[in-house]
Amino acid sequence: MFRNNPVGSVLVSALFILALFTCWTSVRHFFTTRERYALQIRYQSLQRTLNGVESLANETLQYSQRNPAIDPVLLELGIKVRSAAPGQPAPKPVR
Repeated sequence: MFRNNPVGSVLVSALFILALFTCWTSVRHFFTTRERYALQIRYQSLQRTLNGVESLANETLQYSQRNPAIDPVLLELGIKVRSAAPGQPAPKPVR
C-alpha cells in the first residue's frame, strides 16, 4: 500500500514520531507535577515549623521581661542581644 506512495509513508512516520513525542512529554509532565506537589508539601511543613519556632522565640522574649533568669540561655542561643552601656556600640550577637 505505502510502497507506491512515499508521501503517505512520510506522513505516517511523522505521525508516529509526534505520537512518541507526545507520550514522552506527558510522562515528563506527570513526574514533574508529582515532584512539584511533594516539594509544595515539604515547603508548607517547613513554613509551619518556622512559624512555630518564631512564635516560641517571641513568647520566650516576653517571658524574659518578667523573669530575667532565662536571659543567659537566650543570650547563648542568640535570641536576645546584650544591651550596651550608653555611648558604646552594641556588641555583636554570639553565634
